[in-house]
Amino acid sequence: MNDDRWNELLAELKKAAMIQDVLPIVSDPAAQKLLLAWPRTCLRYEEPPGAPPEDENGQWRWLWLGVAWDENELAAISALQPFVLRIKLDQMKGNRLIFPDGSVSQYAERYLKATAATAINEAIAAQTASLKRPGGDSKDTV
Repeated sequence: MNDDRWNELLAELKKAAMIQDVLPIVSDPAAQKLLLAWPRTCLRYEEPPGAPPEDENGQWRWLWLGVAWDENELAAISALQPFVLRIKLDQMKGNRLIFPDGSVSQYAERYLKATAATAINEAIAAQTASLKRPGGDSKDTV
């Protein structure tokens, strides 16, 4: 088995991603933290044993066989407790929101960017509103 086959299988599975795959992260800050931390985590790779299975789910599990990471590093980057981290890792892997090459689903990435943009815009609006003078005067105070 060479790297080309591993990369080919991974690319096929990434193409199979669907927008509804992000539903588990919509109201889950812990999952969102993990998704933000995953691309920043150092991964180690070894060639998975044997040939990949024929079925898609088997191929997905096979791709992960040779991947390792430092759980303490990931916990520190994500600010998640180890117990929560393991649960979220299993959930994100199972829903194919994180990939064994250190990337995240394109739809998860889009969701995170949109969520961040909304949060930033709301924070700016709240800060701007708090700087307004009482009584409706729109002049900013400094």
